[in-house]
Amino acid sequence: ENPRRLPGRLGGVDAVRIDPRSPRMIPAATRCGRRLRRRVRPLVEHAAPPGADRYRKHFPASAHLWLLLFHVLDGADSLRQTHGRLAAVPRCFRRLGLRRGISRSQLARSSTSRDPACFERLFADAVALARGRTADPLWRALTRVQAVDATFLALSAALSPWSRHGRHAPGVRVQAGYDLAEAIPAHLRLTLADTHDTTALRSRDWAALAGWTVVVDLGYYGHRCFAELRAAGVSLICRLHPQAASRRPAAHPLPPLTTPARA
Repeated sequence: ENPRRLPGRLGGVDAVRIDPRSPRMIPAATRCGRRLRRRVRPLVEHAAPPGADRYRKHFPASAHLWLLLFHVLDGADSLRQTHGRLAAVPRCFRRLGLRRGISRSQLARSSTSRDPACFERLFADAVALARGRTADPLWRALTRVQAVDATFLALSAALSPWSRHGRHAPGVRVQAGYDLAEAIPAHLRLTLADTHDTTALRSRDWAALAGWTVVVDLGYYGHRCFAELRAAGVSLICRLHPQAASRRPAAHPLPPLTTPARA
């Protein structure tokens, strides 16, 4: 409904005042629309069994999972921003079953103390749902390619003292494998900050990727690692190290690229 317009003049110009008794337009708090919520709701219910709410009176696991989903979908930089957006719209917390709402400190404490099993289950179910999409068989056959890379997640040395090793900054490294055909992460692993990327790559079980091609950067460069991948039937694409000696055993010319003419 439109706000009621009350007459008034400001500096000789007609002005519009908002009647406080009128209903206000409430903006969308998150980017999770109704269609996406319907698809995700069974995953949240499966990931948050009744036992997950043990010793929790006012903040159930299902509400916690929804909050983190909103946080990821909105691409917020911190939980402070996500909490602020939800708190600005009173009905958001009520829809999550939080009639009393929840403070930012409660959200922060629960994010560090709750059993992560429900979050891991939700992530696995979401990946399985995304993989269920029907893909072109030819595209699937020609693009058995996985891009492997890592990133660093900084943590608080006071709250996570276990993540501090030597002179490395406190945090963990996330090793991810991205399936180019399905356009979704297919592998995810956390390692300590002092774990080299080559060591993390060599520790993977490559039997399931026999016949695949792995794309890595120079951070994973290692002749012994590459030899193990080739022995497992995995091909690789990587930039040549400037100090490496190489030879070209064969050349395979590519057909000329053709693009359809635009109308």
